[in-house]
Amino acid sequence: MDCEDLLRIDNETYERIVAKIQSTSATHDGSSKRRSERLLFQLPHNQIVVFDYKIRAQRKAYQVRPIDLSELGMGFLHGRFVHPGTPTLALIKNLDGEFEQIAGRVAHCRLIEGRIHAVGMEFDRIIDPVFIISPANLRTAENRAAAFEMRMD
Repeated sequence: MDCEDLLRIDNETYERIVAKIQSTSATHDGSSKRRSERLLFQLPHNQIVVFDYKIRAQRKAYQVRPIDLSELGMGFLHGRFVHPGTPTLALIKNLDGEFEQIAGRVAHCRLIEGRIHAVGMEFDRIIDPVFIISPANLRTAENRAAAFEMRMD
């Protein structure tokens, strides 16, 4: 299965868009709706998600850029609208360098600018983000402290 990159954005654009999303989130605080803490992170490489993975003929794999990760879901940038409810499989490299397959569904998708969409994925199972995200890849000191506390639990 080929893996398409519909985003085609450089790191500077990625950083600008994520900062825009974070500032919007801070203004319109939706944290009261969240059931678990989000860890904001960035990676030097793209992640892979497969949409409609349950129906072989409709499977499509895409490279996406991560925004955040929690035990219940993940946010990422994608170059196309995806309908809420779409079955989704995220292939995420853990700290051991192995791919974790995490099934879920699209919870929401919104246009950010141009063709770039912010997609929220809800996982089918609870994961432990501290085995996936290195502290060096976390965006803020608060996130590093939160991840440290999670590791201590």
